[in-house]
Amino acid sequence: MPLIIVLVRIALSVVFSLAGITKLMDKAGTREAVKNFGAPETAAPAIAFVLPFIELAIAIGLFFSGSTAISSVGGLLLLGLFVLAISVNLARGQTHDCHCFGQLYSRPLGWPTLVRNIIFALGAGFVLWETTLAPSPDIVSTLAALSVVGWELLISGVVIIVALFIYIQHRHRIALAAEVGPEGLPIDSIASEF
Repeated sequence: MPLIIVLVRIALSVVFSLAGITKLMDKAGTREAVKNFGAPETAAPAIAFVLPFIELAIAIGLFFSGSTAISSVGGLLLLGLFVLAISVNLARGQTHDCHCFGQLYSRPLGWPTLVRNIIFALGAGFVLWETTLAPSPDIVSTLAALSVVGWELLISGVVIIVALFIYIQHRHRIALAAEVGPEGLPIDSIASEF
């Protein structure tokens, strides 16, 4: 069980790190996304400024055993807020860009966005629940205790997840290109005079 807790902590830490860093790299997009989610016009710039730092603080906290409990609470609360905001927007029929991971991965709101955030929230809830039962295991010592087969399985899992992410990104680019269509005049049409 300690290995599962450590892997969930690492996964959540990576998710919150990516979310925070990519939001910092695209401040204008983050500000627009915060407004689209329904934040008041006057508060949107402040929320957009603070949100990436909260995500990064949660990511860093999940990496250390002593701060895992408070970070998992923060992650659970933030993800709960995201789930609520996404649900309200979907109920209103609003499908603006989620901007969850800045320009790295931004899609219109939909059920996959909601499900993804619920899964992350369940992960944070699992880590929180486990920290109430026993002290959170140390990441380095838990990974150092892995056997060769354990490392092979872990690396294989990471490779599969990365390959799946790249495949989904590639399919999304193809779908976007098909929506836009080719540029220029249709084949065999006469060009206008200049």
